[in-house]
This record gives sequence, C-alpha cells and structure tokens, in this order.
Amino acid sequence: MAEGLLELCDRFKEEYAYSSEKFVEIDPKGKILVIGDVHADFKSLKFIYSSEKDKLRLDKNDKIIHLGDYADRGNEPHLVYMTILSMALKYGENFLMLKGNHDHAIGKDLLPAVHPFDLDIKLQAVFGVDKGREVCREIIRKVWPNLPYSAIVEGKYWFVHGGVPTKGKYEGTDVKRSEIENPSEDVLWEMLWNDPVESRENGLNLRGENIYTFGWLATKDLLNELNVKVVIRSHEPYKVLMAEQNGMVLTVGSCPNAYKMSKGAYLIIDLEKDIDNAVNLLNFANVFEI
Repeated sequence: MAEGLLELCDRFKEEYAYSSEKFVEIDPKGKILVIGDVHADFKSLKFIYSSEKDKLRLDKNDKIIHLGDYADRGNEPHLVYMTILSMALKYGENFLMLKGNHDHAIGKDLLPAVHPFDLDIKLQAVFGVDKGREVCREIIRKVWPNLPYSAIVEGKYWFVHGGVPTKGKYEGTDVKRSEIENPSEDVLWEMLWNDPVESRENGLNLRGENIYTFGWLATKDLLNELNVKVVIRSHEPYKVLMAEQNGMVLTVGSCPNAYKMSKGAYLIIDLEKDIDNAVNLLNFANVFEI
C-alpha cells in the first residue's frame, strides 16, 4: 500500500485538475457534495461516499468538494489519502480538494505549522519508520502545495477552510477579491485559521499568533466584495452543522470519530437553486451518526 500511495502522490502533482490554481471558479450546474474536515476519520469518509457517491453524476455536472484537513487526530490517514487522491485523479474537474491549516507547510524546509501534527507517526505505525517517513514527506511535498486555497460559485457561495481574513482590523475587512484570488502568505494564513464570532468586531484568536476571529461586519464586507451570499467553511468540526452570523456563514464538520463525537454532517447542494442565506442551506444538509 505504501508504494501505491507514493505513486498517487506523484500522479497527483502532475495530473490533479486544479494543481496550478489558488482560486477555483465552480460552474453553477448540477449538485455538489460538500465535506468538511476529515482528520483521518476514514469510517466517516467511507460512510459519506457510500451514502451519496452513487447518487451523483460525476461524469456530468455534479461535483465533490473537500474543505481541507485530511489527516491528524484520526487513526487512518493512509486510507483517507489513498481514497481521496484516487478520487481526485479519477474525477478530474468534478473533484476539488481545498487546503486546510493541517495541509499547509511553511519555510524552505516545508514544516507543518499545526498541533497536533501526527501524520508522520500514524504513517510509521502502518508502513514502518522509514517508509512511513517517506510517504509523509511525499504528501507534504507533492500534495499539499497543489491544493487550491478557496473556491467560488459566483453570486452564491465562497468555500474556504477557515474564513474571512481581517488583516488585523478591529472592524470589517478591506480585503479585495484580487487578494483572495492570489493571497499573500499572511492573507492565506488567516483564510486557513480564522474563526467566526457573533459580534460586529473582529478579535484575537486563542489559536495563536496572527490568527483572528472575524465578526459579522468583516463577513458582510467580503461577501459584498466577492458578490456571494454565504461563506461555507469547516475548521471547527465540533460545531457539526451551524448557520452563523445571521446566515452569512455555514460551518460543517464531517469527522465525528476524530473528535470522539457521535454526529457529523455534510451537504448536497443543488447549485442551480437560489438561496438567501445559510439557514436555507440547512435544507441541503445531512447529519449522520457513526
């Protein structure tokens, strides 16, 4: 299996449909399966795929989008990566993997900037020390750098792992669409790490340095700038499924086993239907128990 996963990493770097893109424009046709954090919870991932994959016409207009965080916390990252990379290569433009904060490395040495980071340890437990380290290194080098940062359905949704970048402003945000399409490292960092709060103001985030909470005014500013109605994000799986900030934000979590919870959620959105806010999107949600 280790050799198969290494081959998938090589192929992903060369063949993944979105490997050269940071910002993906999604055609508003068909349905889209939206999956939040996976965190090596293969049991939940398999449940979601088996429940919905055959209902989608992935050879036509339907799509799957993952919102990031494919490993850490759970115990089966090898099966998660084998499955998701295979799907990405099989379905091309119909399958989109976004970057999460657990899929991001910094510096010339490409060091993961998260805690917990246990991908290497979990892979060593499955493949042995040397082969496990090799697989981990290849995932970091060949998969992570080729994950887009966000995606948009014009006039409707912005998909991102964390949320709205504030650039440290107390209220609102002056981030432009061009900065979302091609973000600086600082803006990307916030897109991967920031969390929503039910207040007008932004604030400091206990997650760490240069990480913020974004209030409803910042969300409103960015929705207007992008001309969309809802931010669809993950990053807080313990919320399971939550419409926030008066329906401007929808948080979805899909990895209950990794967080020792009983429930997870995912969405099947009809992209051709108009919606007003995240509360309407709850009609497209599925909450499951594992």
